[in-house]
Amino acid sequence: TFTLDPSWNEDNLRIMAYALDDNREIIQAVSTYPAPDSYVRTAIPEQRMDIGTSSGLYEVSYFTIFNMGNEINLTISVSMDNAPDGWLLTYCDEDGLCYFGPLNFQMTTGEYRKFHANIIPDGPGMMDYSIHFQSGDLTDDYIIPFRYITNDVNHMIIDGDGWQNYESYTAEILENDQYTYGIWDTRYAEVNYAISDYFSSLIWITGEREPALTSVETDFLENHLEQGNHLFISGQNIGKDLTENPLYNNIDFYHNYLNAELLSPDTDQREVYGIEGNEITDGLVFSISGGDGADNQYSPEKIDLAKHSG
Repeated sequence: TFTLDPSWNEDNLRIMAYALDDNREIIQAVSTYPAPDSYVRTAIPEQRMDIGTSSGLYEVSYFTIFNMGNEINLTISVSMDNAPDGWLLTYCDEDGLCYFGPLNFQMTTGEYRKFHANIIPDGPGMMDYSIHFQSGDLTDDYIIPFRYITNDVNHMIIDGDGWQNYESYTAEILENDQYTYGIWDTRYAEVNYAISDYFSSLIWITGEREPALTSVETDFLENHLEQGNHLFISGQNIGKDLTENPLYNNIDFYHNYLNAELLSPDTDQREVYGIEGNEITDGLVFSISGGDGADNQYSPEKIDLAKHSG
């Protein structure tokens, strides 16, 4: 129950309502927005990212497409948007019939159909692919992107920077050094505990996202690090977010898992000098610059170890 502001124009208000299960996953949604005569919706029971083997056949879980409007003629097809040479992709319906090319079918009002993708990789790597639904009755093509990563790539990058593309700098370095890698995109799916079963070291990019990490992600990382695994994390205002952000902060995680103490949220310095006598940084000098330019490096933090060994 809430009170409307008298200055609001009620004709401009819309309502969206969600039904959640015990895990706070959306299982149904409705809204007061007007619906077109012809439209479809899909239900993906798990996520749009999968980890599997680099050989053989991997069957992705079924997803369901619902016809929410008038009777409609649809064409389904799949596209390999980014894949290593030699990989194959098909899709199957709920009757077990599989296809390489487009499939035309008709759906009555309220009818639904189930499909799933089949991935046949040819070595370690990552593939982006999409399921396409087309119809002359739809305003735009209905496209659902997915990603598949083999469980034996050299490195796993967690892309947690939202819609930015900062992970590309790490990917470029790995490609130049001829390492295979996968990129787990948190827009497609929240981090899965199975990631730690395959990858003992993670490269995590938070970019400028605020807060830098969510409660689901810090829970995952606590579990990951408690297993003796490793983490390299990079982004803007990580320390400030984890210690002060009103949306979500976790000082215990920052101090006890990242072993970090925030000394200053902004040093206003761009030059970094190594510690004399340190076996890794002695003689190291570099400037914080480049990338997407100075605009995304506006407040470098000064941190120290929360707990010094010895």
